[in-house]
Amino acid sequence: MARIIVGIVLFAAFVTTLVLALRNQARVECEVCVEFAGRHTCRTNWAADRNQAIMGATTAACSMLSSGVTAGIQCSNTPPRSVDCNE
Repeated sequence: MARIIVGIVLFAAFVTTLVLALRNQARVECEVCVEFAGRHTCRTNWAADRNQAIMGATTAACSMLSSGVTAGIQCSNTPPRSVDCNE
């Protein structure tokens, strides 16, 4: 029984350390709103810098608005409707 408790405590410590390490790397939060093919959506992303956060949020938004590789590329090349970043 003691071994199980020790295992659970060690696992919880590992997960906590992992979450804190990843969170410290993501310093910028950006919300990007994209309009494509008559529809629009907004997505938020955390990243180490502003450009990465914008690119990740744009990719996430375009995945909701487009289907297929060609439409996805066209959407990604569309200027965002709005960008709001917090550091």
